Amino acid sequence: MLAEATQIQLYGLIFLFGSYTVSSLSDLRRLAAQTDFAEVWGLYTAIFFLIDAAQAAAQTETITYLTIKWMLILAFAAATASTRIYIRLSLMDVTAITALCATLPPIQTITAIILIAALNEILTPILKSLAQTGAYPFLPIVWSTNLLLITINLLQIPQTLTPLIT
Repeated sequence: MLAEATQIQLYGLIFLFGSYTVSSLSDLRRLAAQTDFAEVWGLYTAIFFLIDAAQAAAQTETITYLTIKWMLILAFAAATASTRIYIRLSLMDVTAITALCATLPPIQTITAIILIAALNEILTPILKSLAQTGAYPFLPIVWSTNLLLITINLLQIPQTLTPLIT
């Protein structure tokens, strides 16, 4: 359960995919998405925190792994939003990433952060060419990461890698 997404997590990824699609198109056109998305993603993150807390209370998930997962999410969000050490992002972008990571099992949270960093390096030149300013639309990177994670989970790649990890 640590590596493979549950059914509710997969449905969550698919829900996010739809909202990321609409917000990414807006981000590409105007270099800004509607703030309503950030509010939805914030509420979504809170719901998945409650789901994780309920699983920990029912002991269907290890508390240590969930603690590590949420500490990673908080550290990433804090480092990105306030100090901008990792990547220079708007609060909306950070909220989108937080919602994505909140959906995932603990090991895939780390995978998501690595994918975001890699896709940022790969797609930044293309995305910067679409903007007139030094800034660039970042939500398409979150959208791409989400698509890769849906694909990984539908193909059950974590399940085939489990013997290699243990």
